Amino acid sequence: MNKKSKVKTSAPAAFDREFRETAVKLALTGLKGIAEVARELGIPPRKPYGWVAAYKQKNVTPAPTSRATASDEAYLALQKKYRELEQENEILKKAAAWLYLATCIDLYSRKIVGWQTSSRIDSNLVVDAFRRATYLG
Repeated sequence: MNKKSKVKTSAPAAFDREFRETAVKLALTGLKGIAEVARELGIPPRKPYGWVAAYKQKNVTPAPTSRATASDEAYLALQKKYRELEQENEILKKAAAWLYLATCIDLYSRKIVGWQTSSRIDSNLVVDAFRRATYLG
């Protein structure tokens, strides 16, 4: 009997060397995380981690330059501010989604004489605000 020998063939590289090097350099700049670089390049999220590890084994990772240009610093500051504003916006969206406020204003003095908050907007919210206004007034 003849035994057929199986020869392992390696799968062709899906990404060429230049593409991998570009992805690694983007990940090592520190401006974006590895997962974010993968998402932007449209590759599986775990792929760049292996590429970065292999790159670090082969090469010494260059130390970040101590002299960042003014535009780099401004860009990083803007990115940080943008992330903070996005977080604040998300908090405000969530807060607006579950809190309603009803007020009663005295037309003569233009002061708030009664108020009430609720997670639902219904007639009870307005009635309770009016009751507070008449009780306190």
